[in-house]
Amino acid sequence: MLSGKTLDILILVGQLLNDQGVPWALIGGAAMPLRGRIRSTRDLDVWLRPQAMADLIEKLRESGFAHHPRADRHRLEMVDLYRFWYPISDEASLGLDIQVPREVNGLLDNVLHHATCVMLNGVGIQTATAEDLILLKLLAFRPIDRADAIELLELNPDLNREYLGSAARELGLNDRWDDVLKT
Repeated sequence: MLSGKTLDILILVGQLLNDQGVPWALIGGAAMPLRGRIRSTRDLDVWLRPQAMADLIEKLRESGFAHHPRADRHRLEMVDLYRFWYPISDEASLGLDIQVPREVNGLLDNVLHHATCVMLNGVGIQTATAEDLILLKLLAFRPIDRADAIELLELNPDLNREYLGSAARELGLNDRWDDVLKT
């Protein structure tokens, strides 16, 4: 499961996003324990629509998150990355990376539409499904992402493999999907 500090910050982020009414989904390493794979992470990754980002930045700042617009210059393959840190201190902070796709697309819609609510300390955490986490892991495909995808497949034998195969083809990820399936 998630460490105490990470869990506390995830609950704070969940409350804030739920209060804002922003469609969102937890993705990345912090979502993995909620889908069966135990592993540590040093940040929270959230996937959401581009709407109301200015309001959200202000609400996060009011809640104690640090945000430096110059750090937002990270443009990943399909998303713009907004970086936040919490708490603001000289000690180690936990990162919050909000990934906003540059265009509304099928993957974004699927991740947000399929996300399910996982209750943590009375707060609903919208979490990407194991299938959609695998697709996002195939997109990133660093060694840890490959390992995550493989273990999610092993831990969840009832996954919708037809959806995964079809989405992998649409995203041009056939080779990565085949590699994960062979392991």
